[in-house]
Amino acid sequence: MGLFSCLGNNMVGCPEMDSDHRTMLEILDQLHEAMIQGRGGELILVTLDRLAEQESAHFGREERLMQECGYPDLERHRELHLEMLQELAVLRCRARAGHMPIAYDTMQTMRRWIAEHINGEDRSAAKYIMMHRPGDPLRGRTDKNPCGSVLMAGPEHGGLSRNGQVSPAGVAVTGAFT
Repeated sequence: MGLFSCLGNNMVGCPEMDSDHRTMLEILDQLHEAMIQGRGGELILVTLDRLAEQESAHFGREERLMQECGYPDLERHRELHLEMLQELAVLRCRARAGHMPIAYDTMQTMRRWIAEHINGEDRSAAKYIMMHRPGDPLRGRTDKNPCGSVLMAGPEHGGLSRNGQVSPAGVAVTGAFT
């Protein structure tokens, strides 16, 4: 498992968003592997182009989901997406100009994006989306799991664990509501 894809176990809980996030993590893993092999510089332009293309499409899909669900912070979220696309454009320009260490800078930028945006902003948006999806028979129910994962029985939690994860000892793990 790669450096970034190991983060895939901590997704936001909306299947469409998580699928796109996994694709981004796979692209970053490929760059990381190339860097380990000393080939980061030769693959950086291709990687940045793939990231920009993938993220642009992902942002469009994510924003459509938010719009369909009436996400109240959509405009600010769009601005954050635009800022990331601008950061990727700057990195692409620097790579074309031969500035180094652009592969390392790309990894740092994306690590920050994962920590701040995906694990913060997207997680909040996903909870809202999963609660307000059009056509969802559980729409608006307060007992619905906001992360979209399976509710699970666990005696140590009075019967229910919200995130559906089980520890190796078979104990339900909580923590989906961060």
